[in-house]
Amino acid sequence: MEDALKDLLFQLGCGKKSLINDYISIVANKGLTSYKRIIQTGKKEGESLYTHVLNGIFVFERLRPLLNLSEIEAKVIMTVYSVHDLNKLEQFAHYRSYNPIGVKENFAEELERIGFQAFFPEYHDYLEDITTLARSHSAHLHTVGELWVKSHNPYQLGRERIEDLRHILRAMDVIDLSHTLEERPKKDAFLFELNTFLSKQTPVKQYEFQWHQVSENRGILTNIIHNRIAEYLETHCACIPLLFYPDGVAYLVEKDREIPFTDADLKAIGQSISGAISGMNESKFSTNFINKPRNDGFKVNQIFRNTNLNFEAIFTEIYNRITSLNYEKNLENAAQKTRDKVIMLALQKAKKIKNQPEKDRILRVATEISQNPHIMPTNDDGMKAGELLRAYYIFLKDHYENLKLIPDAWEYIYNLRAIPDDRKTFYAYFEPRRDRPFVFANDLDMSFNETFNWIIADGTELFIKFPNNAVQPSKGETQSQNLFERYIRKYVNFSFLPPQKAQFIENLKRYIENEYTQCCYCSSDLPTTDWGKNDVTEEMRIQYFSNKLQGGKLEPVRQICEICKIQFRLHKLAYSGECPGRIVKFQKQGKNKEFTTYYLHLFPYSFYTEIFLRAIRTKLNRIQYTKIEIQAFDTEGSIHELMEGKINLRLIETKGKPQKGIAKQAGVIVPKFSEMEGNILFFPLNCIGKNESERFLYAVENALLIQKFMGCKVMLTDSAVSFLEKEELADLYIDNMPVGFTGLLRSQNLTVKNLEVTWNMLIMLYKIKDVLEFEREELSELISALTEDEYKLYYMCERLLLKKVNNDSKRLKKKPKSSWQEIVLSKQVSALIQLIIERGEKMEQLRMLAKIAWEGRLKGQSLKKNSLMMPFDLVFDKLQRKSDFIDMETVQAALVEDISAYLDRTTEEKFKPKRTVKIEERRNIVKAFVNTFFSGLLQDIYKGNVNKLLADEKILKSAYLFYVRDQISSKQVEEDE
Repeated sequence: MEDALKDLLFQLGCGKKSLINDYISIVANKGLTSYKRIIQTGKKEGESLYTHVLNGIFVFERLRPLLNLSEIEAKVIMTVYSVHDLNKLEQFAHYRSYNPIGVKENFAEELERIGFQAFFPEYHDYLEDITTLARSHSAHLHTVGELWVKSHNPYQLGRERIEDLRHILRAMDVIDLSHTLEERPKKDAFLFELNTFLSKQTPVKQYEFQWHQVSENRGILTNIIHNRIAEYLETHCACIPLLFYPDGVAYLVEKDREIPFTDADLKAIGQSISGAISGMNESKFSTNFINKPRNDGFKVNQIFRNTNLNFEAIFTEIYNRITSLNYEKNLENAAQKTRDKVIMLALQKAKKIKNQPEKDRILRVATEISQNPHIMPTNDDGMKAGELLRAYYIFLKDHYENLKLIPDAWEYIYNLRAIPDDRKTFYAYFEPRRDRPFVFANDLDMSFNETFNWIIADGTELFIKFPNNAVQPSKGETQSQNLFERYIRKYVNFSFLPPQKAQFIENLKRYIENEYTQCCYCSSDLPTTDWGKNDVTEEMRIQYFSNKLQGGKLEPVRQICEICKIQFRLHKLAYSGECPGRIVKFQKQGKNKEFTTYYLHLFPYSFYTEIFLRAIRTKLNRIQYTKIEIQAFDTEGSIHELMEGKINLRLIETKGKPQKGIAKQAGVIVPKFSEMEGNILFFPLNCIGKNESERFLYAVENALLIQKFMGCKVMLTDSAVSFLEKEELADLYIDNMPVGFTGLLRSQNLTVKNLEVTWNMLIMLYKIKDVLEFEREELSELISALTEDEYKLYYMCERLLLKKVNNDSKRLKKKPKSSWQEIVLSKQVSALIQLIIERGEKMEQLRMLAKIAWEGRLKGQSLKKNSLMMPFDLVFDKLQRKSDFIDMETVQAALVEDISAYLDRTTEEKFKPKRTVKIEERRNIVKAFVNTFFSGLLQDIYKGNVNKLLADEKILKSAYLFYVRDQISSKQVEEDE
């Protein structure tokens, strides 16, 4: 793979060399990435300068075939647009006017910095052209006075060409302000500039915007619909797909040209969508739509009717799966259980029957079974033949008997093998799905392979006898091609066709009238059928209670329309399967839960471009080719690079085979089909961890990194379909945010300013983690502490600091000298915590107490914790022991005496420290310490509430210890040694 994803998006990997590929690899993936750190304001608030530049460049690349530019002119345009917003760079941000900034020396310096000499070595010769074009990129800023002088013509491209080319730059710049499909003024401004440029060409062509819009969001399915409509309109209707919004696509079309679009085109688009989905179903049918082996045998999902799969392909997969099973260990036990069960049922039935001949017949059957030790196959091969026979019976019953194409599945099988009537009566005593196939296979005495061959032969004949069965949906369903044609008519609007009538009232009326048969997921008028487990991924339950169903003794089966079924099947196709890393599910075993799946929904600030989406799909195809199923991001490494000013999203490369089991793999689950990504980008994120907080932290880190790296809006949720529109999001939306993360995230809908605060806090926490060398589990605990009380960070960090010191002592097999390591680490951590906690009155009071205590040497004989904490500990000890009959003045007086007495005892000549305060001054310092505690901390901060103060004792003591250690200089530590 590429260098750990220096570039997730823009390595297009096209086979042939092109100008846009050179720009991406030489400029966009290298020097230009520094623009990711520049976040714009105003109408482009939240969007990075990097995204703004690339949007313009990609729009320009799509327009190039229309513009008839030379390669040099194209390079000049791309060069100018890359640096046209020079005023947004940090070194020029304080200038109020573009005039003093937009000079060729500044452009030359910036182009050299971002590496343009490798892309456009001749740019030095075109600096006059570049400067004037950059100064004229805005139609509102009057910074191109040089063009007013007709004789001024220092340009390599020529003065007239410069005046023409500025219209292209203005079009590129203004279109990025068109944030929605419905927006018109910015699109009109774009068209004005584009058509002005094109009006000087021969022949003259003018363009306008047309669009298609899908009125609902169904995730993957909506992406496929967008992609297929855009492909069809470009191929058959000469529409240029230019701007990709979440709800539709804006196309450039020649002005006043009627788009030839009829019912036949709607039908063709429906067929295209159906064909795409059918192809996906066929390619992954065996993995996703043949259930895992259970006690009830292999079952084939009814979706096979909507594919072109033949019978042999389906049962070959079942044959392969049965081949991997092993029955040897359970042969005798299975046969004995079957005999016991049937004999018991036969005897119970005989007792109830008064007809003696009938009773005798039943008893003879029971005797035959009891005396036959080999009622079922006695070897592994025979049991596999029985398993295959059971699969064929289930297939016949589900897909032929239920459709009334055959009267009875077992009767059909008996006739195939010419079974006599008395033997049919015997088989009737055995449960038809679990036991009878194995008893029957034992009587046939055919090998596994022989059984497979005659089943294949008969099943193939059935497909020939009932040719429509392979594609004909069951009752209540619709042909998928016609289904999507109908869907497009109802839910897709085209600007060049009469608008669709609003469906809400009509759908609501139909929804109310069709009681208990409505689709449980949407309000469409499509026919509904039972919802089966094979239609959904394993984390979903299809039988949750719903007030759309009629109550009763049993849990009712939910009804769902075919469009919704396809929607969920596509999700299963994309992210489910038997191989490790594909099974996206929630484990529900309480403490054994090891992973959770969240979804990252990505929205553009303005729009996506065709080149950008093609790059995404190309990258996904590359990953699929390498058979990487979960692409893990090195979140910690990426955050450390961010500390150094680099915005990068590092990958963890998969070496060798992936670990078995999704619980051991974290990262983005790669979709099996790149076409499933489109106007709406979203990626499932598999999060591992020992607890839910640790898993959610991983999800949040990835959401933060992707938002910054990709320069887009991000929604983090556990829903596969976004329930918010792009306009409802700020910059990062966190759905179902745990309470323990509110201290870090501060808001559910985070703006750029919120994100700046969050990033600062997270980076400081990671720096603390680097200093104290603790695990991710402790990091999530620190985040929870931010929510409870910011000052709890001191208490948590004190514990982690002591743990590190102890671990280092064990590792080095010796104790560190005195407390020097604790003090050094404490000072480093304290500085970081103070960058997280907002400076407040509580901090000031504690710092003042620490300063008084240290300068007055109110401590014991050493720099150990107990010694440094002496006066603070005594105050809390006295408050805890305080009687209701004693007032605070008495407590303060007693404390002054107790602290002074302790200091007097520890300052005898032989214990006297090298530096000490004169005894006559010490009492005054003690009084100042005690008065500050009671008047400042207790009265001002805790409003005299002693109980509340005592409740925070551990937190306050830890904070005080950090502040005291902050006062100690390195020299004083050495003197203490």
